[in-house]
Amino acid sequence: MNGKPESKLYLRGDLTIYCAAELRDMLVACLLEDKTVDISGTGSVDSCAMQLFIAAKKCAASRGKKLRIEGHTPEFIRMLDLYGLIRQFGDPIRVPASLKKELSLSYSLSGDGGKS
Repeated sequence: MNGKPESKLYLRGDLTIYCAAELRDMLVACLLEDKTVDISGTGSVDSCAMQLFIAAKKCAASRGKKLRIEGHTPEFIRMLDLYGLIRQFGDPIRVPASLKKELSLSYSLSGDGGKS
């Protein structure tokens, strides 16, 4: 920890194509200000929003930074699972037991398909 208080951006509402420009601008600001993105207050997530998160993660990595995402909702976890991005995103994710039954977790952090 570098001694400065952690700064967070709290996203609310649906993360869909209808808010893509606004979401892009917020993610860019997070990269510039080294903020953590809290998505615990979000609802629906579509592939457009996932593309923006992927681009933001890649941009952060190319600059030697890490874009942290926390508060993963079941909708966001489902999208990570659908696209096989759980390991690539690298954020700690708590998957509720009830949700594990419907996920493939083929790209889980443990590398064993979520069986551990």
